[in-house]
Amino acid sequence: MSIYKPYIRPIVRGKENKPVEFGIKVHKMQVGGINIIEHDSYGAFNECKRFKISIIKHKRMFGECSHISADKIYAINENRKYCTKNKTQTNFCRKGAGKDDKPTKKIKEILNK
Repeated sequence: MSIYKPYIRPIVRGKENKPVEFGIKVHKMQVGGINIIEHDSYGAFNECKRFKISIIKHKRMFGECSHISADKIYAINENRKYCTKNKTQTNFCRKGAGKDDKPTKKIKEILNK
């Protein structure tokens, strides 16, 4: 980089269309069409590790969180166990063989929107 702006640095993302991105990385929550920045950083961070923190912040701001929708990257075992323990419905794809029952499938379709 030839531009002197230490707070702007390249983040190698490995995406096909944009292998390098510049600027800040943001982790956001969306509640009822309102976007809330939960975490931001000029450095790279793993967003799936912020899942529990986001739910805790949501509970503090809005109350109980019974349903949550997230990208596939968040569907790690740690997050699945946390949601099961707290009885939170997610849109995560089921692991292993077997199919979701109709009510679960319907909720996941709604959450995916």
